[in-house]
Amino acid sequence: MIRTRAAAAAEDKGNFMRKIIIAGNWKMNKDLKESMDLANSVKRSLYDMAEVDVVLCPTFTSLSDVN
Repeated sequence: MIRTRAAAAAEDKGNFMRKIIIAGNWKMNKDLKESMDLANSVKRSLYDMAEVDVVLCPTFTSLSDVN
């Protein structure tokens, strides 16, 4: 579970905190197979992270396959 000190303090006070976003952009540094491998690895690693949103930005040529 990922929680920052600020989130924990706000929770204690009953304040609303926004969900954490983890984003990855690998531009043109991966081919299709490498893009798929990386996306699947990230998906497996963060599968049980309910408190975060994950955004992946693969190369343009891999968009439809990584989707």
